[in-house]
Amino acid sequence: MAVMLVGLTGCKDKTKFTIDGEVAGQQSMNLYMRYYGNERVNTGVTAVTDGKFSFAGASEKPTVVEIMDNERRVLGRVYIANGEKVDVKLDRNNPWTFSAQGGQFNAEWSAAVRANAGPLSAGGIEGNEAIEGYIAEHPGDIVSSLLFTTLYDYSVDPQRADSVAQSIDAEVRTGYLFDRYATQMMAYKPRAKEYRIDTLRYRPYKNDTVAYFTPSSKAALLAFTNEKCNRKDSIVPAYKELAKKPKLELLDIMLMPDTAAWKRMTRTDSATWIQGWAPGGVYALTIDSLAIPSFPFFIVVDTAGVQQYRGSSLTEAKAKIETLLK
Repeated sequence: MAVMLVGLTGCKDKTKFTIDGEVAGQQSMNLYMRYYGNERVNTGVTAVTDGKFSFAGASEKPTVVEIMDNERRVLGRVYIANGEKVDVKLDRNNPWTFSAQGGQFNAEWSAAVRANAGPLSAGGIEGNEAIEGYIAEHPGDIVSSLLFTTLYDYSVDPQRADSVAQSIDAEVRTGYLFDRYATQMMAYKPRAKEYRIDTLRYRPYKNDTVAYFTPSSKAALLAFTNEKCNRKDSIVPAYKELAKKPKLELLDIMLMPDTAAWKRMTRTDSATWIQGWAPGGVYALTIDSLAIPSFPFFIVVDTAGVQQYRGSSLTEAKAKIETLLK
């Protein structure tokens, strides 16, 4: 499928989008929606009545809406923007039968998931191989990016994951697409502040493997940025000063489409702190429990992994670090 804009299907109100659907065998229940639109994470709930539901949201740019049941299990995802209407069919007993019609690319995306339901539900190597097969046949297809960013497990083989990401045509794996797709929706947790960080998975700078960061000093700063952040003028100088502090650990994670872009941006850092990479956007699988809403984002944890600060202010993060180091 070529990368192109197709005619919008849909709703007369161009300030919102609409998802209408049916849930197999369900007369009444609630469905929960998550999506990243208008520069923030949005959540919503809608009631299923007589097996049917309708949900309206707003996003000026195309985004992925994740549809979940009351146990927060993903039943389906759609790619949608204001002015579009998508019709879906869900099944709580088998989410892999999900189908969608309308908007851009939804029929192709849901068909690709159904066609690979067996390996994708198994996950791991099997799931990755199915996604790699699709990408090999459709390198210029936006659905390739959707599958990669929502379901590909890079921890199985980070070097291969990077290669697979780069095999997708650049125009469909731009930072915009990776940022807006469903990686951002996979793990938004309203109680994220209560999540205790005992280990964090990342790709280290010098090795093609997976590393695990475990807080062990009085304080640790977990810093998350992407290519849009002003690292050179403000962030990296602050890192250099913080790295001098005893009993402080600093983990600098960049979320980029591939490691080549990551290393280009960090090659002049002269880092004395830990640097790492993860593919995707703010809800990449490697950081899926942290519910990061935007970049840059900083989390300060104590030696027990308890989050003492979460936010976009490096100044406030530094103040909390000083308190912990006293």
